[in-house]
Parts: sequence; structure tokens; C-alpha cells
Amino acid sequence: MFATAWAELSRLWRFGIENGLYADHILNKLEGIRKYVEEYANRLRIEYTLYSLPGVDPWVEVRFKDERGNEIAHINIRWYHNKLHAFFNGAREKAERLASILNALGASVEAKELDGKWRVDLTTDSITAIRCKEWLEAVRALVEELHKRGIVNEEQRDRLLADINAGPNVVEIAGVELSVWEKLATNTGS
Repeated sequence: MFATAWAELSRLWRFGIENGLYADHILNKLEGIRKYVEEYANRLRIEYTLYSLPGVDPWVEVRFKDERGNEIAHINIRWYHNKLHAFFNGAREKAERLASILNALGASVEAKELDGKWRVDLTTDSITAIRCKEWLEAVRALVEELHKRGIVNEEQRDRLLADINAGPNVVEIAGVELSVWEKLATNTGS
């Protein structure tokens, strides 16, 4: 129910905002459903396993479990083409459930069909948009293992850890996305 409700809710919410449909009763109802789904997502337990086998680049498998300990969804995070990449391939229902959970946790992701299988893909910005402590611990563990194995250098590790700690640099206000940049002052030494 959770995955079905969240996917439809997200579509309706975006459609309403993009098209200026501000019928208060509809938006209030959607907001209530959205809060319910986000509360459900916040009750999920997140567990991870770091795999670091000889001769294979390390990866993390993140599992989402309900209150009873049953696995609801999972996703793998790897280092691919000089950035973090989280992905899932599988059945449509599982991909949509995973996308719903990740959206409720703060990512912006969709389940898409590719060559007869359903995929969910996240890159570094979407991965760092998820602000759950357990999720961030899994990503940090992977980054540290990548550095320990010499796959990423110290500068890359520090940049990734800074991204993880800071979160995404895009803020959405009233449907407008703004990037936030800090200009470092330089001392000219007069």
C-alpha cells in the first residue's frame, strides 16, 4: 500500500504544483497522505552490509526493513565513473516500492523500465539528499573503504565526505530550485 500510495501522491503533488492547481481541499488531503507516508518511511529500519572482496571494487547493500524486521526493499551503492552510484534492477513492484521509499526519505527518483527489467538509479547528489543517519553511515563506510583500498584519493574522499555531511546544494523554495554556493574570501595581504 505504501509504495502505491506514495508514487501516485508524488505524481499528483507535482502535477498540482506545476499547473497551479491550488484547490485547498485537495492539497490538504494530499498533504495529510504525504505526512502519513513520510512517518511510515521514518519508522523503517535501515541496515547495511559493506562488501569488500579481493579483486572486486567494494560496495554497500542497503536494506530497508519494517518494524517486524522483514526486508521491504534493498539497493546497492558502488563507485562508478568517478561518482557514487546506487542502483536496483528487478521486478516492477519492487522497483516502485524502492523508489517510493527513497522519495519519502528525500531523494528524487523514479522506477524506469530498461530492457524488460525495472531500474532505480541514484547518483551522488540524490544519494546525499537522503538525510537518514543509517543511510549516511552506509555511504560513509563505503567512501572510507574506497579510500582505504586506493580507489579514491584523499581529495576525493574529503569532497565526498563533505557532500555527505552537508547534503545537496540545491534548495527548493516555492517550486523554484536554487543552488547555494559559498564564495571564499581571499586575503590580498595589503
